[in-house]
Amino acid sequence: MSDTPLGIAITIPFGFGAKALEVFEPTPEVFTYSKMKGSGESVYSLTVFCPKCSDTHEYNNRAHEWRPKWLIEERDYSFQVVYSVDSEGITFAQCSKCEFDLRDEYIYGSIDDEITSKNENIHQVSITGVYYGEGCFVMPLESFKKAIREGFKRKATLYATIGLMSYKIAWEVYSQPDNIISKDGCVFLRKNLWKQA
Repeated sequence: MSDTPLGIAITIPFGFGAKALEVFEPTPEVFTYSKMKGSGESVYSLTVFCPKCSDTHEYNNRAHEWRPKWLIEERDYSFQVVYSVDSEGITFAQCSKCEFDLRDEYIYGSIDDEITSKNENIHQVSITGVYYGEGCFVMPLESFKKAIREGFKRKATLYATIGLMSYKIAWEVYSQPDNIISKDGCVFLRKNLWKQA
C-alpha cells in the first residue's frame, strides 16, 4: 500500500469516517445485547450508562429495598454520557441529561431520585441505533415504531446520541407525517429538526 500523497484534501461529511482517501459511513454502534433469563429475555449493557436516569432497579415491597429488575428492556437504559473536565483538569464521564458524575456511586431509591428522575422521565424517550446519513438522522424502522408508541402515550421528547453528542426532537415535530421519511427499513428525520440536548 502506497502512502497518501501530501497536499490532497478530502471532504468528510458529518457523521462519516475516513481511512486515507476513502470516505465511509460507519456502522451503527451497538450498546446492548440480550439473552434468556428464566422465561423471559433480558437486555444487558455493553457500555457505560447513567444509573440515575436508567430504569434498571425496582422497589421490592417484601424486602423493603431496591433491587435490580429481573428483566431489563433496552429502553430502560440511558446512554447519554459525555466527557467533561473537572476543576483539577481530570477528564471524567457524566450524564448529559442529569449531569450525574459517573465516578460517584449511585444509591438507588434516594429521595433525590424519586423526586427528580420520575419527573424527568415522564416526557423523555431514548432511541438507539441512530446514525447520520443523507442530511438526516437515520434510525431502524422498528426502533422508531417502538419509540413513537411509547412517546405517543406521554407526548415525549425523543433523545438520540450520535458519537459523543446528544440530540433531542420534540413530539410536535416527529409526530408530523410530513417530517418523516421512510425507506429501506429505516426512518429519516432531517438534521435541522433536532436540537442539541
